[in-house]
Amino acid sequence: MTEIYELIKEDIDSTIRKLLTAKLIINPKFNPEKHCKYNKISSNREETGINKTSTYVQNFMKSLDKNEYLFMLFDYSYVQVNYEFIVPKGEKEKVVSKANLTFFPNPGLYSEDIIVDLQSIYDEEERENYHQFYKEYTLDFEYASNYIRLDYDRKPTSFTEFIHPRCHIHIGLHNNFRLGVTKLPLLSDFIDFVLYVNYIDKWKEYHSTGVDDLNSYLISLVNKKQTEKLTEHDSVLTINELKHYLVSL
Repeated sequence: MTEIYELIKEDIDSTIRKLLTAKLIINPKFNPEKHCKYNKISSNREETGINKTSTYVQNFMKSLDKNEYLFMLFDYSYVQVNYEFIVPKGEKEKVVSKANLTFFPNPGLYSEDIIVDLQSIYDEEERENYHQFYKEYTLDFEYASNYIRLDYDRKPTSFTEFIHPRCHIHIGLHNNFRLGVTKLPLLSDFIDFVLYVNYIDKWKEYHSTGVDDLNSYLISLVNKKQTEKLTEHDSVLTINELKHYLVSL
């Protein structure tokens, strides 16, 4: 069986190649020599999480300015990834100790010219004033967005049953939305979820290319869902949490 570290590394590489072929992403920045360390596989990102005291646009532009993403989607949204590893006491193989998979949707800046103009403005107040011109054409990303972040943390201090599951998903910025997730996913699973809930037509096209019967094909995919255990836990959720509100991946 492929080691967990290599499985994740190979999945990232193959996912990028497939998405590029499907013309769903641009500007991939995955360099194994740079982004794959002994205890970490991560995109260009110094911190995890998001600054909730800033607007969504400020968070989006901050990471964009620093190229803190694994790749951009066709609409200039982008994805970040972070897997950290540990060798548990008495074991030989590395397992995931912490993970963050993040989708930053484009906050209405669908013209490349707008993004270029914003990147040329370094003053945060000027950026916000500039963006006001486009607010009537966009969703209110300051208080609610399609921002998605999936977190996993093995530390006991980071876990509270039901309230803060080891593996959970956040959707939106300024809210307390958090649901347990049935498993820690590979990047390929996470991206499939992002495409499904945000770009259903692109998702259908991605899966239907070269397929005669899409429904039968999707059933076969569901039946072949990832069974590899990426963490030391048989289940990232407790027996009680599995009976509660959750997201199945």
